[in-house]
Amino acid sequence: MTESYLKKPFQAWMTKQKKSNGEPYKTGTINAYTNALRNSSAKLQLKELPQTDLFHITSFEQFKKIHNMLKSAPNFEEIDIKAGNKAYSNSMVLYSKFLKELEEPAVWIFQGNPKYYDVVGAVNDLDEITWSVNQYPKQIKEGDEAYIWLSGPGGGIVASGTILCNPEMKQPAEDDFYSRSEKLNNEPYLGVDIFIQENLTERIVERTLLLSDERTKKMEILTYAGATNFKVTKEENIVIKSIIDGSYEHIPASASSDYSVKLENSFEERIGESADRVEEEPHFESYLEENFLSEVYMSEEKYHTLKNLLIRKKNLILSGAPGVGKTYAAERLAYSIMGEKDKSRVQVVQFHQSYSYEDFIMGYRPNNAGFSLANGPFYQFCKKAEPDDRPYFFIIDEINRGNLSKIFGELLMLIENDKRGKELRLLYSDEQFSVPENVYIIGMMNTADRSLAMIDYALRRRFAFYEFEPAFASEGFKKYQDSIENGRFGSLINTVAALNQVISEDASLGNGFRIGHSYFSSKNEIDDEWLSEVVEYELIPLINEYWFDEPSQVEYWNGKLRSSIRD
Repeated sequence: MTESYLKKPFQAWMTKQKKSNGEPYKTGTINAYTNALRNSSAKLQLKELPQTDLFHITSFEQFKKIHNMLKSAPNFEEIDIKAGNKAYSNSMVLYSKFLKELEEPAVWIFQGNPKYYDVVGAVNDLDEITWSVNQYPKQIKEGDEAYIWLSGPGGGIVASGTILCNPEMKQPAEDDFYSRSEKLNNEPYLGVDIFIQENLTERIVERTLLLSDERTKKMEILTYAGATNFKVTKEENIVIKSIIDGSYEHIPASASSDYSVKLENSFEERIGESADRVEEEPHFESYLEENFLSEVYMSEEKYHTLKNLLIRKKNLILSGAPGVGKTYAAERLAYSIMGEKDKSRVQVVQFHQSYSYEDFIMGYRPNNAGFSLANGPFYQFCKKAEPDDRPYFFIIDEINRGNLSKIFGELLMLIENDKRGKELRLLYSDEQFSVPENVYIIGMMNTADRSLAMIDYALRRRFAFYEFEPAFASEGFKKYQDSIENGRFGSLINTVAALNQVISEDASLGNGFRIGHSYFSSKNEIDDEWLSEVVEYELIPLINEYWFDEPSQVEYWNGKLRSSIRD
């Protein structure tokens, strides 16, 4: 074992376990078990105990000995009762099972996009491949099994092998013959070496087959494709191996009662409490890079820049004029990284001048009995994300409208990418709190908002900034414009593009006041009435405000806008 502290891996493992009745463990139960493993042993006051925080015990054999020592303590039952619902004894049973599973070889899939890396060529030519790791770095270990996955249509598993080292920092390979992108691993990155044992390029384990089988249709790489490496369950691995060795029997995804029997029988082979049947995770609509590019007017290059900024920095602010689609893009950026439209892992709040730490993190609020301590949305979101390995996205609209230092408080330090996972005592509670590594923060700010002070410099250095511009010249918007087939719409767009140039060159306005393309993106039919309403009730009031002290400019551009939608 290489980990020195297993609290978060245990919590992540707990989220995937089922109770004897088939129900998943609730967050409150996971937290209670976590607290019991951390704190209850100290109350036994055993001098011979090497560690009171049991998450420091990383060996199954060592824990078995300590478990027996703890249970023989005279006051064990008393402490167990005080922990509530035998959380102490129950948590130790589960922790023992967790350690045993952790020491067994795990199975992983490493994904490669042929657009950026010649996956098939590398598998055919090399005995050993180095692959980047961007999730589960503490759980992947030397000796684990590995599959190499070719993404895209017709893709699937093209090789199997063994991981030769624990995840470690790798230097970019100079003149990598198989790399097809300058952006791929051009800086030091976390990675593993994989020994290729079996080349499957001539008999790919196709993704379409795995999707059509009831036992594999929910594989991580099929439901959450926004990463380089993924877990493979024991059940999924059995199916994959049967496909490779030719003993495979297809079980269609439209499950029958016959499948239920087979599934229960296969689970009975597992050890101890894990024999309970696993309930399927909810299925979400797939959402990949191509979906993002079809909905957000942005080039592929800019998308990769935006995505990499967020993944590297963990905190990103999208700035730009009103109407350039910042909020729309933020949500879809999150979906594209998750690989699916899982709205349960995305939360949106809006800051304003009165927003406070008490609203955002934690504070006392009035109730019928006086005042009680209540948790804010960011605290709750972090607690929800903490036991999970998947990415979560917290989106803040109008981020520069609030007093940011006041709202974030002591968490201003904890949101830094290199401070994630570090704990700090909260202002209102006797509790150590951390911002999980899998929480990404996306803020939006309008550069045209002149009434607001500059964004706090302490926060500025903790965020990466990306400016959105009107996308009238983008390929995506041009396709949208062509699909409308309305000459007046095209004439209006040309007029707005010319107007934006004037706004950009105006010393009292500038780029941040340009008119965004979202004003003209609509699912409704774009007819004369729609065009007239946009001009009269959205664009002209904006022009009147911009040049309230220059009536000649107002008159000129109001006339230009109105005439653009007439014959």
